[in-house]
Amino acid sequence: MEKTAEEKMRNFKARRNGTRVVFPARLSYVHLDAPWSGKEGNEPKYSVSAIIPKEDGQTLMLIREAIQAAYDEGVVKTWKGKRPNMESKNFKFPLKDGDTDRDTPDPAYAGKMFVGCNAKADRQPATLTWGKEKIDPKQIYSGCYGLVSVGFFAFDQGSVGISAGLNAVLKLYDGEPLGGSGDGSHDFDEYEGLDAPMDDDEDL
Repeated sequence: MEKTAEEKMRNFKARRNGTRVVFPARLSYVHLDAPWSGKEGNEPKYSVSAIIPKEDGQTLMLIREAIQAAYDEGVVKTWKGKRPNMESKNFKFPLKDGDTDRDTPDPAYAGKMFVGCNAKADRQPATLTWGKEKIDPKQIYSGCYGLVSVGFFAFDQGSVGISAGLNAVLKLYDGEPLGGSGDGSHDFDEYEGLDAPMDDDEDL
């Protein structure tokens, strides 16, 4: 029996170098072809939400280690010796729980953790396929699977926390589109079997 994309993803292990991690994930809220603000007043950014199964302990461990390394750097470089409480509700923590940290439940996030990864509007992340060949960013969509390269860093801009800077995305496998992605053809399945439309000059 052929393995699912999620099962195949288990062959890809996360790697960490300091505050940078490359890790396997399912992608959601993909905005790689153009920056997106999310809501009026926000700075537009290239972004993805990287979904990680909770049972992928190695990936989650390396992400937490990279976040801690970014926190330690932030104490020296960003917060001038202060140590913000990472457990505080006001501290922006980049690794979130898909079961408890979302405003509305989403089956794609159930039993998963996720990282919101952003890149500034003037720095489009590299989009690659296997063999590290560049591809059109539109080929990477919400629901597909890939490797995500992220650099974590501390910030203090009114709010305080750790952010995940998006460097590159390498597509590995296609998956069921999420969040309304896809060609939309299945939206009309229930009309199959009806007579063809009437001429334009007849009433509908």
